[in-house]
Amino acid sequence: YPLSLMAAGSKLYIGETSNVYVLENGKVIDQIALELPTTEIPVPIRITAVHLDRSNKLWMGTESRGVFVYDLATKKFVKYFSPTSAPFFSRISRIRQDRSGLIWILTKASGVAVYSPGEDRFIQLTKDPFSKSSISSDNCFSMMEDRQGIIWIGATGDLNKYDREQIRFRHIYHNP
Repeated sequence: YPLSLMAAGSKLYIGETSNVYVLENGKVIDQIALELPTTEIPVPIRITAVHLDRSNKLWMGTESRGVFVYDLATKKFVKYFSPTSAPFFSRISRIRQDRSGLIWILTKASGVAVYSPGEDRFIQLTKDPFSKSSISSDNCFSMMEDRQGIIWIGATGDLNKYDREQIRFRHIYHNP
């Protein structure tokens, strides 16, 4: 059953258990099978987030199995973020690319990883109970970038507005 969906142009990418199906005009035109590079025994991999970046690479976030990056042009996996290190051991809720090319990886329990493909490094943004300017929760589930380039992240408890210059968040919440 579909766990994640993404539309790009005329194609629909559907993440299921251990496979991403690519549909065009209602027909399956490709199937991408995921296998863990560290095991010889097949294990189910729940694909919980899919995103196609501007360089035609398909990002696939999983339930506790890391993040896979697949080049659609070469039909090869080009990067793997192992679940043996934070934040990739957590469920990946959403993956998005912002207008500057950064990849935002939202997790269920480890905050947000912001990956720079050009530098091949990431920073992790997590809740700090002693700082009002950290993200409101490590359970992050939605994200968008508005027309002004402001990043908005939905997390348990609050909507978070990200200040890129200061690397800090402002919390927006409804308190009737």
